[in-house]
Amino acid sequence: FYGLYSKGFRAGGFSGRAGTYEAASIPYDPETVDNYELGVKSEWLSGRLRLNASIFTMDYNDKQEEGSVPTSQGTGQQTVVLNAAQATIQGLEVDFNWLLTETFRLEGNLGLLDASFDEWIDPPTGTDLTYLKLRRAPDMTATVSPVFTFELGNGVLTARAAWHYVDDMEYTILNSPQSQAQAHSTFDASIVYTLNNLSVSLWGLNLNDDDSWQQGYDVGTSVDFAGLWTYTAVR
Repeated sequence: FYGLYSKGFRAGGFSGRAGTYEAASIPYDPETVDNYELGVKSEWLSGRLRLNASIFTMDYNDKQEEGSVPTSQGTGQQTVVLNAAQATIQGLEVDFNWLLTETFRLEGNLGLLDASFDEWIDPPTGTDLTYLKLRRAPDMTATVSPVFTFELGNGVLTARAAWHYVDDMEYTILNSPQSQAQAHSTFDASIVYTLNNLSVSLWGLNLNDDDSWQQGYDVGTSVDFAGLWTYTAVR
């Protein structure tokens, strides 16, 4: 069992990609965060099952939010950094690794997230933005991965499959519905054959062809665009 407290800091400054003199001349404040975490790392069943879990709370003050926002001048779009007065991100993370037999292992993880602004008044306009959702903060993520490892000939063959789930999330600072990523799941698989110091691998990513937005921008006052990329999880 463990407990953790840490404090983070990010310096303030000026928006480097502002599209107007006014936006370029408005500084943003430093960002601070207090992080609290409680967790457990454990082994069960004579070491065949590893189970880890943690709960955490991150309290932000003057949280820096960078986003593409509309402007009536120039290209109709500019990237600025604004301070949300307060934000809270709290969640639960669980992961396991279970050796069921000598050749079969099951791995997985689950993440639950509750992220929200506690207070955010847009400094230039005085608009209350507290209702907006934090970007790239899905309520749930999960992965389940069966792994088979056995001897084949003089080498070792490892076959792995993985199912990944990501809940819906926002990509723009203004939560534009056109660029919102919907909940989606992907299926990956791989086969690796190892013989002495030689390995041969065959990989398949997003085999179920479930694509998702990976980036989004607000442009002008009525236009959005987003990038459609194949989602792949990083392990």
